Amino acid sequence: MKMQTPTENRPFVLGKNRIEALSDGIFAIVMTLLILELHVPDLPSNAANVQVGPALWHLWPKLCQVGKNGSMAVLDGHTP
Repeated sequence: MKMQTPTENRPFVLGKNRIEALSDGIFAIVMTLLILELHVPDLPSNAANVQVGPALWHLWPKLCQVGKNGSMAVLDGHTP
């Protein structure tokens, strides 16, 4: 009599939980890479507060991109 191993004659099935975990991991990596693209503006250490505001204002396109992608990731995770 031949003994069957547990994986013999069973098709490989990728469960829903594993696919969800994979997509969550991909979203986490993408969001981390987007945040890493935000660089602190180069200002002297004795810069006045008046100089910080305009320097941060130049980051608004990237901040909008991070916000848009983050909201899309949240909405994608809540769709049935």
